[in-house]
Amino acid sequence: YSAGINLPSNSGKAMVCPREMSNRISDLDFILYFYSFDTYRLTASGALFDAVNYKKPIIALRNDYFEYFFNKYGRIGYLVDTIEEMADLLARISVGDEKDGYFEFEKIQTKLSIRNLSKVFVGHLRKVEFIEKWFI
Repeated sequence: YSAGINLPSNSGKAMVCPREMSNRISDLDFILYFYSFDTYRLTASGALFDAVNYKKPIIALRNDYFEYFFNKYGRIGYLVDTIEEMADLLARISVGDEKDGYFEFEKIQTKLSIRNLSKVFVGHLRKVEFIEKWFI
């Protein structure tokens, strides 16, 4: 029995080359995240942005960061509370019993674009400047 696991050809190096990573992510239907609620901080934020960039839905264990991201930017997949729930969801998806949700990749990519984030950052700087001018 084969689990269908295909390991990268990085020969024991810490990272795969960008082209191989891009090809591997492009071939995925979902990206699974097993970061538990008590261990995740900012470790996987780059991995989450890969999912957004490649428009790949996620199935993740619920934690504060993923909930924050879904609430602030939009839904890009499913959040579950246990690995058993994740397995059940994957089983339902694989037989077509779970409809693919609408995932808001374009909206999220717009919100996270350099142009939009620059406007947000400038707005924050102006607030700080105003506060310093009038209250310090």
